[in-house]
Amino acid sequence: MEDMPICTLRNGLRVGNHSSPHSFEFEDGTILDACSHERANRHKLVPLEKLHPDPSGRWTDIDLEYTLPIRVRDSLVLDSSNPEVDVILVALPVLMCVRDYDWFDEGNVRRKVRGLRKVDRVSMVIHCDRFCV
Repeated sequence: MEDMPICTLRNGLRVGNHSSPHSFEFEDGTILDACSHERANRHKLVPLEKLHPDPSGRWTDIDLEYTLPIRVRDSLVLDSSNPEVDVILVALPVLMCVRDYDWFDEGNVRRKVRGLRKVDRVSMVIHCDRFCV
């Protein structure tokens, strides 16, 4: 299995990219590399869509829920046991899913898994010392 990309920020924090196929730039200029497309696809959530067509027929509203495949859970548990990483960045839907599971308290998952917090929407730069829980 391919390793998770990890970078060290200027404040010494070691951050991993669990599954994003996009790189991230932090406010200190550090770049966290993107995951390979294979890793990103292997760590996707399973979407469940409930469709609600608009009465006019011009659009459809969607109630979107996600479930977390066992392989993603196992990967989060394994990656969070890595002593070389302090924070593991996941997408907000992943973070929302894992908080609903009992195993979230296993090992270091609760301590390490976080969502990113942007400095601003225009630059897309990420904070070095603020993360979503």
